[in-house]
Amino acid sequence: MRILITGIAGFLGSHLAFYLKKHSSKFPIVGIDNLSRKGSETNVDRLKKAGIKFHFGDLRNPADVNKLPACDRVLDCAANPSVLAGTKDLSSWKETIDHNLIGTIHLLQYCARHRAGLILMSSSRVYSIRGLNDLPLFETKKRFFLNLHAKKAPLGYSMRGIRESFSTEGPISLYGATKLASEILAVECAAHYDFPLYINRSGVIAGPGQFGKIDQGILSYWIYSYLFGRPLSYIGYGGKGLQVRDFIHPDDIGSLIMKQLARAYSAKRPRIINIGGGLKRSSSLLELSDWCNHRMGFRKQIKNSGRGRLYDIPYYITDFSLARSEWNWEPQVSMEQILDSVWGYAEKNKERILAFF
Repeated sequence: MRILITGIAGFLGSHLAFYLKKHSSKFPIVGIDNLSRKGSETNVDRLKKAGIKFHFGDLRNPADVNKLPACDRVLDCAANPSVLAGTKDLSSWKETIDHNLIGTIHLLQYCARHRAGLILMSSSRVYSIRGLNDLPLFETKKRFFLNLHAKKAPLGYSMRGIRESFSTEGPISLYGATKLASEILAVECAAHYDFPLYINRSGVIAGPGQFGKIDQGILSYWIYSYLFGRPLSYIGYGGKGLQVRDFIHPDDIGSLIMKQLARAYSAKRPRIINIGGGLKRSSSLLELSDWCNHRMGFRKQIKNSGRGRLYDIPYYITDFSLARSEWNWEPQVSMEQILDSVWGYAEKNKERILAFF
């Protein structure tokens, strides 16, 4: 079985390529990337040395996609994954659509042409911002918690977190809209052309080697800012840093991908599942700061800004119950291991990080 990985030079794409290569020699891997992300070019030599065929190309260009060799499965990791993407002006708005949706359309045509199964990496950002802001929360000194006894609350959440049935009503950000549109088109195309399809809606991905940004890779961004003395701010929700996210290590995504590649495809199996770290692998910004303060041995001053942004949400924890029941999967890398791995990588690769951070 030959596998095509899109966005293979990015953080997730490269990590999954190395993971699959390490855990199964029966998967020849080819990949495509346009190297538009600063720092992604540094992964190309590592991919080639691992025996992975790299194609420089852009999914927005049909000619580049048509040049790719026929593969049995496609793992789509290509995206502009920023929730703030497209918010600057109309040109960036169109660019986000081209990257995240038009590229997916060309990839779906590839899958239809070669009858290649598709594993589409999607995002928890497809869920309603209004719905997530309407979650019944209560405040503690360190974080927000769900109030499970509230009389009025949106459908689709449990004590474990957000389920697949949670509302996807807009607004969900332009990024979220392109991912949701990609999901819908993928389902229709797979049904019409009869190729396998799985869609994995992921929480925040975190691990060593990530290009930390304020609008994506927040855990790496926070740790890098501590190590390199960059300013930080708590934005919105009173400026206290109580917002909560869960985190998933790419190795845990890799273990699920292995299961999805190895098992015979069944249309009866749910196509869309949530994957994430869950409550045990979650943190507020304030708790993340506490961890960094302890690690650094001093308390960093962080600015407080109570004024929020359009697409901010106070709380997201993944309920991955469906992934557990259907795939016998759950994350194994602990929150402490994720933090340690990012910190350790940053300390050993300061020059590389500073080149793009």
